[in-house]
Amino acid sequence: MESALAVVRVLLSLGLVVVLSWLFIRLLLPRLVRGGIGRQAQLQLVERLPVGLRSYLCLVRLGERVFLLGVSAAQITLLAEIPAGSLDDGTERAASQPDFAAILQRSRGRAACSLQDLSRKYGRTPADCEKRGEEDV
Repeated sequence: MESALAVVRVLLSLGLVVVLSWLFIRLLLPRLVRGGIGRQAQLQLVERLPVGLRSYLCLVRLGERVFLLGVSAAQITLLAEIPAGSLDDGTERAASQPDFAAILQRSRGRAACSLQDLSRKYGRTPADCEKRGEEDV
């Protein structure tokens, strides 16, 4: 009876350790990594653009200042300081770009025109191609 009670006690202790570890990793550790509990991070990676195998350009925001950095395997170089007001937040770019459905509809129209041009050139109709089971005209 005492050995069964000891096993239950060990299992409960192990479960408690697992739950506390999960809580620490999930809740407390990210706050510690960001620079302390209750403190908001001032450094923010705005954008990163690869320019080589192990080198890239990145925009870093520090408070109200924005820096363009060149990063390689050997060093990090400050290339320029960019005025914070000159960067867009992506909303203008997203509004000016057509959505996927519009692009797909346009490409379907172009494909239909190309199919008609090819069928006129080779003297076949799309129906002839479907009868023969051909995919290309």
